[in-house]
Amino acid sequence: MLTGSSSPENLTLADLYDIYESKLLRYATIMVGDPDWAEDLVQETFMRSISHLQLLGSLEPYQRLSWLRTVLKNYFIDPLLSE
Repeated sequence: MLTGSSSPENLTLADLYDIYESKLLRYATIMVGDPDWAEDLVQETFMRSISHLQLLGSLEPYQRLSWLRTVLKNYFIDPLLSE
């Protein structure tokens, strides 16, 4: 398992998914109340994280989770703000 002291170049999308997918899915399901929509939000969150793997690799695990939750929440509220 990846730790906060791992070097940034070692972090992969698979690492993020393995560690944080269930936590993000639980968070998203509580937020939106729809398991299918929650899965879509989580998937999009991981897609958006691809270009930030180096940054995420430099963060502590709790900071990564916070970053991922923020991305997920922002993706959820963006369409609501444009209405």
